[in-house]
Amino acid sequence: MPNSIEALKGRLQKLITKFQADREYYLSSKYLEAQARVDFVTPFFKALGWDVENEAGALHHQREVIVERGEAETEGRPDYSFRIAGQTRFFVEAKAPCETLSTPKHILQAKGYAWNTKQVSFVILTDFEEFRFYDASIRPDERMPDEGLLLSLKYTEYLRNAEKLWEFSRERVAAGSLDAMLPRDRRTQRLRIPVDAAFLDEMTGWREDLARNVFKNNPDLTAKQLNEIVQRLLDRIVFVRIAEDRRIIEKNQLRDAVEEWRARGGKFHIFDWLNDLFHKINDDFNGEIFKPHLSETIKIESEGLAKIIERLYPPKSPYRFDVIGVELLGSIYERYLGKTIRPTAKTVRVEEKPEVRKAGGVYYTPKYIVDYIVKNTVGKVAEGKTPRQIEKIRILDPACGSGSFLIGAFQYLIDYHVRYLIEHPKEARVHPLFPDLIKDESGEPRLSVIRKARILKNNLFGVDIDPQAVEITMMSLYLKALDGEKSQLPPKHHLLPELKYNIICGNSLIGPDIYSQGTLFGEADRDRINAFDWNSVVAGFGDEMKSGGFNCVIGNPPYGASLGDSEKPYLSQKFKTATSELDTYSMFIERAVGVCAPRGRVSMIVPTGWYSGSKFSKLRQFIAVQTDPQTLINLPYDVFPAWVDTTIFVFSKRAEPTTWPRRSRCGVLLKTFSKRHKIKSLSEFEEDTKFAELTSWFALGGDEFLTYADEATSRIITKMQRTGKPLGEISDVQRGVTPFNLTPTREQKCSVRAFAGTVRRYSIVMGPRRFIRFDDTLAEPKPDRYFKGPRLLLRELISRQFRLQAVKTTEDFVTNKSMQSILQGQAGPALNFILGCVNSRLMSWYFLHRSNIAQRDDFPKIVLKESRGLPIHLPNVHDPADKARHDKLVALVDQMLELHNQKCSAKLAPSELARIDREIGVTDREVDELVYELYKITYEERRLIEEG
Repeated sequence: MPNSIEALKGRLQKLITKFQADREYYLSSKYLEAQARVDFVTPFFKALGWDVENEAGALHHQREVIVERGEAETEGRPDYSFRIAGQTRFFVEAKAPCETLSTPKHILQAKGYAWNTKQVSFVILTDFEEFRFYDASIRPDERMPDEGLLLSLKYTEYLRNAEKLWEFSRERVAAGSLDAMLPRDRRTQRLRIPVDAAFLDEMTGWREDLARNVFKNNPDLTAKQLNEIVQRLLDRIVFVRIAEDRRIIEKNQLRDAVEEWRARGGKFHIFDWLNDLFHKINDDFNGEIFKPHLSETIKIESEGLAKIIERLYPPKSPYRFDVIGVELLGSIYERYLGKTIRPTAKTVRVEEKPEVRKAGGVYYTPKYIVDYIVKNTVGKVAEGKTPRQIEKIRILDPACGSGSFLIGAFQYLIDYHVRYLIEHPKEARVHPLFPDLIKDESGEPRLSVIRKARILKNNLFGVDIDPQAVEITMMSLYLKALDGEKSQLPPKHHLLPELKYNIICGNSLIGPDIYSQGTLFGEADRDRINAFDWNSVVAGFGDEMKSGGFNCVIGNPPYGASLGDSEKPYLSQKFKTATSELDTYSMFIERAVGVCAPRGRVSMIVPTGWYSGSKFSKLRQFIAVQTDPQTLINLPYDVFPAWVDTTIFVFSKRAEPTTWPRRSRCGVLLKTFSKRHKIKSLSEFEEDTKFAELTSWFALGGDEFLTYADEATSRIITKMQRTGKPLGEISDVQRGVTPFNLTPTREQKCSVRAFAGTVRRYSIVMGPRRFIRFDDTLAEPKPDRYFKGPRLLLRELISRQFRLQAVKTTEDFVTNKSMQSILQGQAGPALNFILGCVNSRLMSWYFLHRSNIAQRDDFPKIVLKESRGLPIHLPNVHDPADKARHDKLVALVDQMLELHNQKCSAKLAPSELARIDREIGVTDREVDELVYELYKITYEERRLIEEG
């Protein structure tokens, strides 16, 4: 393999000489693409150091370059996929030299495949005679096919541009050369619309157009009927397009209907033709999406349908439905579910649902999170089992949304069956039409659609309150079952199972007994509540519950979903762990454990508050007695676009509940992440986590989780909590006010000075004098005691070194909400003593590890609840040694305040400033040593604190 530009030039020269020697033949129509790949394209990339022919003998999925065979079944896919460490970095689409590469058809084909994967940003289009390199993150557009062209060379220009071509060598690509070529200007950034965002935008437009069309011609429909009809029509059309592109059914059926309709001058209704097609697909595949439905009985204008269908086919459409994965479709549909159709007096609108608006949007769970949860639930339960034994495993998502977790579980079971049947070939059915294992175009085995249908029917269950979500989940599961099928399937075999008894529309938290509680419920209330009976054999999961429940319960339940006044009393009584705010995700955790079978596994991604907030005490105790916790993972705050701290938990349900308090070990804690980049895969996620054992799950025999800490850290935190008392119990701690009308002068009698400046450890840097009107016009009025006389000021914003910053002041001024005032308590220690504890290295370390503040990259803060929880040592006045330590700390803090005052009071000579800084450093260290003594921190523990 060449390892220099000079070596590359030597190989290029040979290829160029060969091409020129018989150029007329190579440019003729007799010279085909397949031969051009062998003679020129493959040697070209071998010259760049790529193992195109797999000389290393790697397994298919580990190959550096995946080369398509160029046969009919791979038509439309890129000819080469170039990979580093299993991740595709760019595609190459090869053509015969007689082809004109600048033809829009060729360019859109090459760019379209990469863009639709969403994972690959670069594509090369070449016939050796020409080389064209594109930024494929830009949406393909038939009006501007060459948009994103980054490099274009003729073969005669290769040698003098060898340095540019060397950027495509394996060595340079591994170093990130391609990313460096991407333009960063604003215009190009605007053009980089990912496929999911583009398709979601189009779907939203189609939904609105279709809704107007249907409502105009069927004005008597209710909002619910209109939503269901539009949803079903779009689902069917998208399903057909996906099946066509994947060659599961005959191609171009929708487009042919539109072309025939236009050719005949609109003499028939497209909708009638569509219904005939839908009935045929129902006969062939079964399933739920094409079952008889209200959507088939409406009137609808053909022109609107024609526009939608035409936009789903090239050249107008940039979408490749054989490339867009089911998981990517799920992420599109998850956001699609956040909106609803609302009829008005004159038209219809597509708008965000109220609960979505309140929550700040809908966010799809990243695939690596789904994969981790599935691996640690389904993977653990299925481990070592035969396919026949696996048929009895029941997997539930009680808030399934668009079905991402069920799709993940489905894929895991598919892969498991393939591995098992390869290892045990005698157990694989060998049927002439539907054998259990089928070879795909690359020669790799895959599971037949019949076997996948059995997994769907036997193993996967879901509930969602939204009927649209249920329909989308079913469609996604059906598409996953058909995934990999590359040839037309035989008709009338009813290949897909009915899922209406597996994926059910209902409210996982509310049962039908709510209607017997004395409240009168109208039809609208019943639709909104949508009660679900878990134990009903007809309308719920009665058979599954009678046989013990579900073996795996997984998902991402709703956070802070809206609840009506009629549901609140019911939920408060029904759930043992209900909080005053009735947090929906905490109730879903209780429900998940409740419907889980003994020794089954429960895993979800939820906000972190459930294991640290005081209001979740009952939930923590419930979990402690009902389950054996296995894993807790604190996630980076950027898992979702909306800032929220989340955690993954994995519990194993106990065969019999234990008693409270429980003091047994937790199992394994996966702490946090070492890297700061965006995680993209399960393997990267698992590599990036830090493992640590916990031997004690609860602190002090209570229910406070120590999930940000490993075992050694937990012991120190526990010791500090035992030694100290929460600051909020010994002092009055309060935030400042939200000021209005800040002015440089005192304008009214009620105006008072407002603090302007910066608080640091032991010092204040004062800013210009400002005044505010301090009366009941303030948004949150506070008593003036927090702004007068001796008190501590604690800055909400943490320093870059993750140190708490507090100072003592006696000046009168009002502080804003970014500052907290700490007043002397009646029986508490002196303010200087508290200040020394708060500013110590130990207390910042405690706060850091209790709050996981290090994960917050933006502006890490200490909120009021956390300040009030800081454990402050209470000196024993009857113990001379303890009293002496108290007095010494007070004196040291006095000294620190004075030193900082000297440092800020006047201009100092450099030698004087250096002396004061040395004294501050020495005194600061003395404070730290004394605080360690107060909390009985050992030498080894000090090393852990100061090294971490």
